Amino acid sequence: EVTGLGADSLKLAGYQIQMAAVDEAALTTLYTLAVPAGIVVLLTAWAFLRSVFLTLAVGVIAGICQAACLSLVYVFDAHMSGMISIMPVLVFVLFVSGAVHLINYYGDAVREVGLERAPTAALAAGGFPCFLAVVTIALGIASLPVSRLVPVNAFGRMTSLGMIVTVIALLTLLPGVLLVMARRDARHQNQPPHMPLASSSPTWIAVNWFVQRYRWQIQLVS
Repeated sequence: EVTGLGADSLKLAGYQIQMAAVDEAALTTLYTLAVPAGIVVLLTAWAFLRSVFLTLAVGVIAGICQAACLSLVYVFDAHMSGMISIMPVLVFVLFVSGAVHLINYYGDAVREVGLERAPTAALAAGGFPCFLAVVTIALGIASLPVSRLVPVNAFGRMTSLGMIVTVIALLTLLPGVLLVMARRDARHQNQPPHMPLASSSPTWIAVNWFVQRYRWQIQLVS
């Protein structure tokens, strides 16, 4: 009004304007791709698990992890930026990945020790590797809070906490689901849903041999 310029003639710039543009673009992308990405992840999980029950259970627990992580933003009074909006998708994918690994251990345990002891045996064999997989990612993300950029700093803090929520759910809620399924199958005297073993495929046999043969080289490259 003072200069006589209209709204269309004003050009805003600076850090806050840039961050607002980034947040708007990130949220738009998230809203567009979140649902298709979730569907793709669940279909991929089903392709490995071959069980609608297990796939739905994994999806529900992953959704609980997402909700819990978003609640952390409110609890710690963090600003819901475009970067933090990526956290639920990351948590969802990470939990599903860990769940597929743990359920594969369960399938092996059923064939080795039977239905009754399978959930405990699966957690004993696969719990620590799954824990390490999630924790190493959390430690990497935990380095982001050293950044002076507020969105990056907040993303590092909130996502690291989200990883902790994910590993707790992975090692508590999912074994509980496996225990319920094992008891149901034992009661009906049915075998659990088919879960392909790595050893049942020539391709996976070759992959297993390669990983064991060059394990140190793979760790160094990683």
